[in-house]
Amino acid sequence: VLCLRRNRLTRLPEDFGELFLLRKLDLANNLLTQLPESFTWLTGLKNIVVAQNQLAALPDLIGKLEALDTLDLAHNRELCYLPQSFGELENLVRLHLEGTQLAELPERFTMLNELRVLDLRETPLAATLETAENHP
Repeated sequence: VLCLRRNRLTRLPEDFGELFLLRKLDLANNLLTQLPESFTWLTGLKNIVVAQNQLAALPDLIGKLEALDTLDLAHNRELCYLPQSFGELENLVRLHLEGTQLAELPERFTMLNELRVLDLRETPLAATLETAENHP
């Protein structure tokens, strides 16, 4: 477990991905604009909280985090895109995307068969879904 919450971090070192035994990571309430590509080497991670940062995108190979069951990306107001590899997160159970700028989900998102909690409040996507629901 590594908790770096509220440390005003603006970036993570590239060798961050060498923390191979890490299972839970909390980076909430920082100033991160990106995660290093080496982040995808942390294949044992089960729980990641990166809420309330300034992420605009995720590493393209995020799907390599095959053990991941909880991912909290809430209130990253610049986040408007999820990479296609997101559909490879086969063990993902909880996903928090509220308060992001996501207007669509990757095609392979339907492959997340274990997903039980999906929070899309306060996103352009939520508004689109609500409009479609009210006007069949």
